[in-house]
Amino acid sequence: MPCDDLDAALRWEILSSASGLAGELDDMGADIGPVGSGARLSVLESDARWSAEYHRLSAGGQLIGIIPVFTCHARSWPNPLYVPARPQIIPAHCVLVGGRDGLASSLRLTAPARSGRTFRLIIEKLASIYRQRGQLLAFPFFPVDELEAIRSSGLPLDIRTEGRDARLDALLGDWSRTLRSKARSTLRRDAADAARLGIVTRISTWDEIASWAAPLVSDHNRLKGLPDHPRLVDHRVRQWERCEGMQVLAFTAAAGKAAGVLVAVMWQDWMDLQEIGLPPGSGEQRRCLYAQLIAHLPVAAGSKRGIRRVRAGTEATTAKAARGATFQLIGSGISC
Repeated sequence: MPCDDLDAALRWEILSSASGLAGELDDMGADIGPVGSGARLSVLESDARWSAEYHRLSAGGQLIGIIPVFTCHARSWPNPLYVPARPQIIPAHCVLVGGRDGLASSLRLTAPARSGRTFRLIIEKLASIYRQRGQLLAFPFFPVDELEAIRSSGLPLDIRTEGRDARLDALLGDWSRTLRSKARSTLRRDAADAARLGIVTRISTWDEIASWAAPLVSDHNRLKGLPDHPRLVDHRVRQWERCEGMQVLAFTAAAGKAAGVLVAVMWQDWMDLQEIGLPPGSGEQRRCLYAQLIAHLPVAAGSKRGIRRVRAGTEATTAKAARGATFQLIGSGISC
């Protein structure tokens, strides 16, 4: 349907639950991965600190978008990573558009709905709905080019760059044919170092390793300045296990008494690397453990399981780039 026709035919529904929308959310969130799936959003609804509204947009009987919007009912923001770009704004005065978890989000609109007058109409109406409630719009962890498009539509938006989100898609399959020589050399050196250091790798269930892996992950996060606790780590992983259609894999790598862990979530043709824990310190052994966890183990497992997309987060971009990762610039925005 041409964009001009979409404007007049636009139907806007607001639903309070992802129940019944799972398939449509999966279709519209296919470029976000597991964090945008209907199963994931449904599980998050059990957190009483939050409520959700799903803006379902259709035209001519065809679905053109589903925009999730989240309201926090706590006095302060529960997740420090999701504090809006102007941190003095309290939760009552702001809603999170697109997502509140997983560090990846999008408006979830079809290509025709992302252009011209239709896109401006959607952004204008969304802002108007929450402006009447005294709330600003925050867009956490969006692709920066999408944030720029939202601002260009006429909505004043402050944008903060969050980092470069890594993708390991190019490593899947026979990377000896697809990667540049420097990345191939780095991966081969990793393998040689792992053999020399006697690194032992394994794929486990979370139940098998939670007793030592949860403290390791929480300690790793606290060293990076993020508040965490083993029980919170366990809660996050168990949440993923409750998501219908998801498979949780726990990769471990060990050399002597030193061990590391990475938790990944598989959904459809996606793998998301969600949690990592490494022993403290630095040096060759730790670097080699990291390389196995962040690249070699998930890529090997993904290649065997038909995975086509691997999202690896915004940390340690130099190490990931050296092993063939590509990147997308992401940021957060808040309406003015």
